[in-house]
Amino acid sequence: PDFDVVVLGGTLGIFAASAFQARGFKVCVIERGPLAGRNQEWNLSLDEVRDLVDAGALHADDIDGAVGTPGKYEVLAGADDTLVASHFGSVRAGFNDQEHGASGSGGALQEVWLPSVLNVGVRPDVAVRRARRRFEEQGGVVKEHTPCNGVVVGEKSAQVTLAEEVITTRLVVDAMGNASPVARQCRREANDGADPRPS
Repeated sequence: PDFDVVVLGGTLGIFAASAFQARGFKVCVIERGPLAGRNQEWNLSLDEVRDLVDAGALHADDIDGAVGTPGKYEVLAGADDTLVASHFGSVRAGFNDQEHGASGSGGALQEVWLPSVLNVGVRPDVAVRRARRRFEEQGGVVKEHTPCNGVVVGEKSAQVTLAEEVITTRLVVDAMGNASPVARQCRREANDGADPRPS
C-alpha cells in the first residue's frame, strides 16, 4: 500500500493523523477544502489538551497562552496567536427551583462548581496549524482541496478514490463527521437500504 493510514477529513483528523505519524506510521490526510480550524473556540479541559500531547498530536511546547492557574472567579486570557485563548477558574452549573426542585439549603438556586470541566477555550485555527506542522515535519502528507470519491475495502488493503488518483492504504479513518459518505453508507446498511439523514 501507498500508506499505512489514510485519514479522511482534516480538521479533527489532523490530530489522529499526527498521533499515528508520531508512532512511525506513513499517514496521509485527505481534506476536501482547506485544512484549517475555524475561528471559534473549542471548550475543553486543560487535561484534555495535554492528552493531545500524550497522544503525539501536539508537542508540550504547543500548549501556550492562558495556561496558568486562575482563581475560582477569575478568567485568564492568552494572546491572539496562542493555543489557549481563555482559562476559567471554574465553570458553574446552576438550576433554579422551577427546573429541579427546591435545594436542600432552602435557597431557590442549586449550584455546582466544576473547576476543571470545559474550562479552557482553545483556538482551533492555532491547534490545527500546529498539529499540521508537527505532522508534516515527521513526513506526513496532506492533500487539501481533494474530495474523496469512494473507498473500496479489500482483503489486504483499501483503495481510496480521489479526483485525480487512487491511493492504497492498510487503514482508513473516517473523520469527516456525520455527513460523511462512509457514515451514510453504514447507516443505509444498518437500515435496510434506507438513508436516514443525520439530524
